[in-house]
Amino acid sequence: MQRTVGLCFFGIFAIAGLFLGGITLRGLAEWFGGLHWQSVPATAEMLEVDEHRDSDGASYRLKCRYRYQFGARDFISERVSFFEMGSSSDKYPRQLYRELSQANQAGSMTCLVNPSNPSEAVLDGRIQSGSLGFALLFLVTHGSVGIAGLGYLSAAAPPKVVRGRWRLVSKHAGTRRAWLWILILHLVSFATAVTIAMVGIGAGQWGAIVSMVLAAISAVFIFFGWRYAFVTQRRVGTLWLPSDIDDTMGLKVAGGLASGVPSDAVDLEVRWAIPPSDKMQTGAENKDLPSETVSLKLGSCRVEGELIEFAVPELPKPARLSTQASATQAQVTQQATPSGILLEVIGTIGGRGYRDSFDVDGDAFDRIHAT
Repeated sequence: MQRTVGLCFFGIFAIAGLFLGGITLRGLAEWFGGLHWQSVPATAEMLEVDEHRDSDGASYRLKCRYRYQFGARDFISERVSFFEMGSSSDKYPRQLYRELSQANQAGSMTCLVNPSNPSEAVLDGRIQSGSLGFALLFLVTHGSVGIAGLGYLSAAAPPKVVRGRWRLVSKHAGTRRAWLWILILHLVSFATAVTIAMVGIGAGQWGAIVSMVLAAISAVFIFFGWRYAFVTQRRVGTLWLPSDIDDTMGLKVAGGLASGVPSDAVDLEVRWAIPPSDKMQTGAENKDLPSETVSLKLGSCRVEGELIEFAVPELPKPARLSTQASATQAQVTQQATPSGILLEVIGTIGGRGYRDSFDVDGDAFDRIHAT
């Protein structure tokens, strides 16, 4: 239920951000494509500033119907700009209205026509760096929140039984995918913002400052996203625990770290990382207990592609997780429910360092504790 709610919540943010970001990219692409369009005389039949008010406030846009001639044929168009989006400010629509009204009265109004398709035309071929920057802002803010949340939820997974064995997904898997998706998003955002800023500055538009700020913000996200995904947590793994019918522990490492590595080049150990007692541990025997780490050296293994399998008859048993045979069920429950338990796999694979952590909770914890 919580996962479904999370997917819906972050999905709304992602859709909103990507939708407005898509409008920005489409307008920018059309503007680039219109650089070779030809200028021809035009005559306005209708020209006005349209004002629309609702509960969110007012929005303004210029409406115009104009005639033009291209290749001895007459055409009618109502497209004003490559970036036809409403604005909360009436500055641009009213300024353009005055310019076009004066040009129309003087008989000097022109439009840009697509020579490959003369039915396509626009009146104002200038880039609107300010409006594009604010539209891109939604991609950077809402898009980042939505993409990060969806990325995390798509990779993070609780312990689960798969083919009779408990599967533990790295606790870093969700965060790493979130940063990867953020990295991709902000690479697009950075390239778009830089393009808008450069063109806007060339056109003498102060609105280009918005895109410059967004480019700087995206650069920061790109740095931290690349650092986490490719330096700090370059590879994440999946761990399969021993079971009653299979006494092997399997470790699958993404990124090709184990591919082609001989078994004698794998040197790993698995350890419990148990934090000090906390408010979730109410048993009397757990009060004021320190943190504890118990490790087991993993011996011979078999490597198949990205999967490494070790013969592990049983996992090490920290004192905190051990109970006396005479203990009552209540004592076992009190002592055996610490929170924040991790299984860590540490060592080298093919001479390269590897370290990963796996959350252990719920039935997976009970299964290990009973081993």
